[in-house]
Amino acid sequence: FGGLNCFFCSTSGLSLFYSRRIGRSPQGSGEAYDAGDFADVPENTTILGAAKITGRTAGGWSVGVLDAVTRRERATVQHSDGSRSKFAVEPTTNYFVGRLAKDFRGGLTQVGLFGTAVNRNLPESELEFLRSQAYAVGLNWNHRFANDQWSVSGFAVASHVRGSETAINRTQRSSARYFHRPDNDYVTYDPTRTALSGFSADVSAGKHAGNWRYRAGFGTRSPGFEVNDVGFQQEADQAVVFANLRLHQFQPRGIFRSFHVGLNPSAAWNWDGDRVWTQLGSFGNYELRNFWGGGWWAARQFSALSPGTLRGGPAVQRPASWRFSTWLNSDRRKSVTGALSASGGAQDGTGAWDLSLRPSVSFRPSTQLNVTLEPGLGRARNTWQYLGQPVAGATPVYLMGELDQTTVSLTTRINYTISPTLSFELYAQPFLSGGDFTAFRTLGAARSGDFDERFPRIAAGALTYDAATRRYRADTNGDGSFETVFANPDFNFRQMRGNAVVRWEYLPGSTLFLVWGQSRTAYLQGEPGDAFALGRDARRLFNSDDGFPTPVTNVFLIKVSHWINP
Repeated sequence: FGGLNCFFCSTSGLSLFYSRRIGRSPQGSGEAYDAGDFADVPENTTILGAAKITGRTAGGWSVGVLDAVTRRERATVQHSDGSRSKFAVEPTTNYFVGRLAKDFRGGLTQVGLFGTAVNRNLPESELEFLRSQAYAVGLNWNHRFANDQWSVSGFAVASHVRGSETAINRTQRSSARYFHRPDNDYVTYDPTRTALSGFSADVSAGKHAGNWRYRAGFGTRSPGFEVNDVGFQQEADQAVVFANLRLHQFQPRGIFRSFHVGLNPSAAWNWDGDRVWTQLGSFGNYELRNFWGGGWWAARQFSALSPGTLRGGPAVQRPASWRFSTWLNSDRRKSVTGALSASGGAQDGTGAWDLSLRPSVSFRPSTQLNVTLEPGLGRARNTWQYLGQPVAGATPVYLMGELDQTTVSLTTRINYTISPTLSFELYAQPFLSGGDFTAFRTLGAARSGDFDERFPRIAAGALTYDAATRRYRADTNGDGSFETVFANPDFNFRQMRGNAVVRWEYLPGSTLFLVWGQSRTAYLQGEPGDAFALGRDARRLFNSDDGFPTPVTNVFLIKVSHWINP
């Protein structure tokens, strides 16, 4: 389904078809039930059937069609009194994706049409928050010219979603648009709507051959654009311009076998004309004569407005910052190889910063066996982490926290090819993260350039903590009443994900897969003690007996594909 993704266009982060939507985890949380009850919710939605047709004709036409139906899923609640009840968590749903494209001039010009459709059967009131129908249709093009050294490409797509007032109100209030922002005076927020439409378009042109290469483009998404039912979209309500200038050196020069360097400025505005993004970035990649290699990316992100920081609150001024990432790898031809990557950044005037390191080592003692270990360490301090809107009397307060966070992980991969028809793969990743909040702030002058005016800090004398209830009480309006109450936001997260796969090609083109997957996940908030302690959290991950066990889920799968050769 080429052409349905545009991760590398100017409106990046958009995919009209995201295959993981089909068979996803159920979206419903179900009816309210008591703390002593137990809910058994399916982890995935059953795919009742799916069909895919792809092909290409000698005349340059290509076609791709996918249709899939997923089953209605229900969860079971075991109540404390011994009774049971069921509730729907995912409706019966039909997914359709189609694309038709035609090549001209020997493939140098291509024009395509595409469309997606999602239809849900929603008789249950507990699922009325889901959209009942979602459609997208559009076209894309790519035209190469001037001896195949230049190109112009783009797409245009329209979207339309329908559902109950609850579903479309949820769509309007989603993180992609926040129609209900108090300072949003250019889009009408209507909680009685039952449909929403929008569009997105993108066009770019540039030179993609030779030593000097460049490209520039423009893209936009209207505030009502929505394709998340079968696609992937993070934001709407934006207009983006970008440019990219690169110098490629393909012949050895000095210590380099090859390299490229470049600049990539970009800027974005919302549909009210507020500048929400401006960045000047530089990047490079190189390979040395000894076959070591590496690269970097560094950028200056200038001050701009952030409409989404307060999750539906007013837009706030986001300070300028520096961001970077760099990486280095040894000669990949060797049986033992290593690599190191680092990334991070710092904000102006706020004290916020982050840094992560990720070394890795790979062992390849033979052509059959490859083992990779990749530990990771991250440290971050966010001085204005959004925490929510606790109510102070009848007035909501925008609460921010000063967060100190540590994250540790270890990714392990083992690939063992026993024979051309039999192989084994293992993947495992323990992940530990903890965050400690050391101070709290509220919203002041949202668009002020001064950090303390934008988010004034709650003084120590205006804040108390009750260890028994794990709640803070704060005097946020200065009347001495400590009217704002909120839970201790300190958190501890631990997770272990792994799977083992045996693949056996029992006949040419016919394959048997045996899969075992295990996941361990636990999240604690407001617990006493350190938010992060490596040894303690590692023991808890494997179910220590200190009262904080980690739930374990095991999944066993058998998949068989059989090739029928007529």
